[in-house]
Amino acid sequence: MTSITESNVRQFTAHVSTRHHAMAGATIAASAAMACSLGEVCVRISIQHQDSASRREAASKATERLQDIRQALLTLADEDGAAITDFATLRDAGQEL
Repeated sequence: MTSITESNVRQFTAHVSTRHHAMAGATIAASAAMACSLGEVCVRISIQHQDSASRREAASKATERLQDIRQALLTLADEDGAAITDFATLRDAGQEL
């Protein structure tokens, strides 16, 4: 698996569960990215119920910020997944880091 964030949820969970090392960082980052997605849609839904332009603008900025955070978390999930996999490969080969 080259990029964990390019897999679907079923593939990702299967990948994590079959490793010989814990992919805690990647899993937490991917989970947090999913939480940001939920936050984005909830804020977007709430925008239509805001009674002032300033509140709608603030909500719109919040969705943009959540989107930025989500993208950063996805990048971190891939980076951490690759790093721990490389570490485990070296460890299993008996190599020092």
